[in-house]
Amino acid sequence: MMGIQNVVILGSTGSVGKSTVEVLLAEKPARFSVSLLAAAGSWPALLAQAKSLGTSCLYLDKPEAFKQAKKTLSRKTKLLQSRGDLLGFLSSEPIDIAVVVLSDFELAALTIEALCLRSDRRIKILVASKEPMVTFGDAYRRLASKNAHAIIPLDSEPSAIFQCLNGSLDTKGSVDKIYLTATGGPFYRKPVPWDKITPEMALNHPVWKMGKKITIDSATLVNKALELMEINNLFNMPSSKIEILIHPQCVIHSMVAMKNGSILAQLGPATMKLPIHYGLLWPQGFDANGVVNHIGPQDLAQLTFDKPDFERFPCLKIALDVAKVQKEPQRLIARAALMGADEAAVESFLAGRIGFQDMPGLLRETVAAASRHWASLKAKRQSDLKFGLSVFKWAKETALRERVKQS
Repeated sequence: MMGIQNVVILGSTGSVGKSTVEVLLAEKPARFSVSLLAAAGSWPALLAQAKSLGTSCLYLDKPEAFKQAKKTLSRKTKLLQSRGDLLGFLSSEPIDIAVVVLSDFELAALTIEALCLRSDRRIKILVASKEPMVTFGDAYRRLASKNAHAIIPLDSEPSAIFQCLNGSLDTKGSVDKIYLTATGGPFYRKPVPWDKITPEMALNHPVWKMGKKITIDSATLVNKALELMEINNLFNMPSSKIEILIHPQCVIHSMVAMKNGSILAQLGPATMKLPIHYGLLWPQGFDANGVVNHIGPQDLAQLTFDKPDFERFPCLKIALDVAKVQKEPQRLIARAALMGADEAAVESFLAGRIGFQDMPGLLRETVAAASRHWASLKAKRQSDLKFGLSVFKWAKETALRERVKQS
């Protein structure tokens, strides 16, 4: 029986963060104590969570939110003032479990690195911030292994693979192939012309209730390519051995084909609370009664699987082409550039500066431009993280600038 686990939640006011808080409240105080909550700018929600969980240390990334929250806090609550303070906390305070669900690419990347670098204690690092895992996941995996940390995926599909492998990231020897499932998003079975798609339409996902960025990525199917690259890094599985299948019913969350001819599948309700609960209580096992609704045989009556249509979803093809790049530094450049270009494309689409149909070209052009620009530089790189963040920023700024020119 494990004792009380000390938890930090980075990104607690987002969709997955809120679900994490709900799961912890269902389990607390018997198993968990939450020592830190961090968010971007939703300070009223953060303060409410802190009150519910009894958390005395908080972080807000946006300066204006920090100022507003500071006016209302009691002296008993500590408000970290900077990213440096946050990284210092993660590097030194007693932490058993860190939940990383931040939407800010740079901050998520820095926090995961800070946790992986710790050598004084073993930490269970639960990650739903997939963009840093796409870009730096192989380095995180090696660093975590060196310092005896456990990185556990929180996204539904990577978590399903983790569960199929009995809570392991090891795919060597026995695994032949991974089938990564996708709902297809709001437009898979609705042949809407891309130039007619509005942000409101794209944000109406048929199954999942998520943040805006990941919901748009699900509409273009870019999200599924990002998950493929995350799995490639985290499970050390070649991209060529990971196949995407469209599964609109969202009952099977992924499958693992073994070399002995069998296939292992994880089936469950479409809720993030299941992988969150699994990750928090891994490796002891868990009873999720009262946390998630269970499925039954009636939910398995009709399960369908299709291969993705790359002509209808060109963003998926562009992102998968990035996944094929394996030589360094081109691999890091392409992945970091895709993250920056995609973030710019989603922001521009939601702001009405570009149409849904403009997103593929923006991704393709920016990744190509970044590959030319950064591959030609002769300067010695300080570290993969710093270099990757520089490429990300360059790609995002370039994509935003090009859209302004053309609008």
